[in-house]
Amino acid sequence: MLARLTRLGVTRNSLSGDRAPTSCNARAPALALSGVGAARHGLDVGESACHHFLRKYWFMEQIRKATLIDNDRIAATYASAFEDDPTFSWFFPKASTRRRRLQGFFGFVGPHMALPHDETWMTDDARAVATWIPPDKWKMPMMQQLRLLPGFVRWSGRFTPRILSALTKMDKVHPHDPPSWYLLGLGTVKEHQGKGLGSAVLSHMLTRCDTEGLPAYLESSNPRNIPFYARHGFVEREPIRFGDQGPVLTPMWRDPR
Repeated sequence: MLARLTRLGVTRNSLSGDRAPTSCNARAPALALSGVGAARHGLDVGESACHHFLRKYWFMEQIRKATLIDNDRIAATYASAFEDDPTFSWFFPKASTRRRRLQGFFGFVGPHMALPHDETWMTDDARAVATWIPPDKWKMPMMQQLRLLPGFVRWSGRFTPRILSALTKMDKVHPHDPPSWYLLGLGTVKEHQGKGLGSAVLSHMLTRCDTEGLPAYLESSNPRNIPFYARHGFVEREPIRFGDQGPVLTPMWRDPR
């Protein structure tokens, strides 16, 4: 149940630092910018299509696997991304301490629940992060949950019962068959959202899902993110409501393409 808290939500975002090339003469992987290819991406044939692909592959060159050394930066990214999220705001109602609690919690979760699976992908500057769990690995053994409970309570405090009740509901509806890749968390630093970096950190694993013929599953903690997921092939499932006045969590499923 504890691992569930780290996968709530998605934010869209952008790279900063090194800028994407703006000229179609810039060095980039060879691409077939035919009319058919451009139309398939909903682009006008010509310069706009060229710039689209240059930006896409510039982003891809800066996506890498995260390691334990990145844990603090990943925690800071998730804390920024989810600070105003409706589900996390319900978990941690006090706005003045929410980011600190989130950063501490994600810093605790990373080495124990996320990074050991070796499928956390990030921009090199850690401004966007996507954490995946392999098929059939999402359920944490009870003994491990008990060992981690003190650290969990340290950051959830008096809201621990509320959060554990919500995580139990999530566990009950998590699909078991067929096995699926599980998007535990996707977040972007708040100041860099809305510029395409969320899609960049997702693309590698979604391509892998398609290659392996495996579906993907997630829960969206913010209704505003549902259209983003839908553009990547995810379909809504029956929503989960937390309490009479609580937020709504939206499970989503993606079949391989």
